[in-house]
Amino acid sequence: MNSRVPPLPRDGLAWDDSRLDIVPKWTRQPNLEAIKNVCREKLHLSDPEPCDVTFFAQGALNKLYLARTHTRDYLMRVSLPVHPHSKTLGEVTTLRYLRRETSISVPEVIAFDASADNEIGFEWILMERMPGVSLYQKWRTMTAFQKAALVHRVAEYQAQILCRSLSGLGTLTSNDGEDGSRPQPGLLVSGMFFEGDHYDLDIPHGSFRSTHDWLSSYFQIVVKDHTAAKDEAEDSEDEEDAEFALTVTGRLIFLLPKVFPAIQNPRNDRLYGIMTYR
Repeated sequence: MNSRVPPLPRDGLAWDDSRLDIVPKWTRQPNLEAIKNVCREKLHLSDPEPCDVTFFAQGALNKLYLARTHTRDYLMRVSLPVHPHSKTLGEVTTLRYLRRETSISVPEVIAFDASADNEIGFEWILMERMPGVSLYQKWRTMTAFQKAALVHRVAEYQAQILCRSLSGLGTLTSNDGEDGSRPQPGLLVSGMFFEGDHYDLDIPHGSFRSTHDWLSSYFQIVVKDHTAAKDEAEDSEDEEDAEFALTVTGRLIFLLPKVFPAIQNPRNDRLYGIMTYR
């Protein structure tokens, strides 16, 4: 069912559009001491037990912090509020679904908060740190046999996901508690739908019944962007580029129902809601 709920505040987030692509920025930084306090609380550590928390890595939308105790290592993932609540809940629901329904190795979620109303001031996920290194580091030293075996294993994992697909397109969410035992696609947490002012657009954001419905919303965003670019064009060349883009988009919109019918047989249109985040 397509839905649009009032957007939540995104305090702590700003967008830098001075480059070729729009880039998210942190307007304030997570407090390391607050992260340590939350880790100690959620790991049920007593006062004498150590918990060393240090910065670990950073992506476009998240910061990772390594929490070390005497027995185990954990990772605290602190997220920018690009899509408040839905992004964090979707990640947790997806991880727990994969652990329960497939043989894919994913970290155990220890605790999480899909609200920024906490000591850290951002949404966060505390999970186990899994052993291993990135494929980027190993690929050149792997044999052809090892590479083929890896590709075969990835294909097996993909098959497991597709065999358990849910009807609809959207980021997984759960309405039956934190265990996520009955997930379903919800609002689509995707860059095109939350970057800049796209998050505030009054258009369907998911879940979508079909590819047609998803692309229909997507094209609405494209039209809005290029219409604004045309209105703000500084010279005739920029205006012509925007007009050309609008013309091409119009043709795609005309072809949309011919390629992807608006009403499809649900048995033949099963789209899974696991998203990839940057």
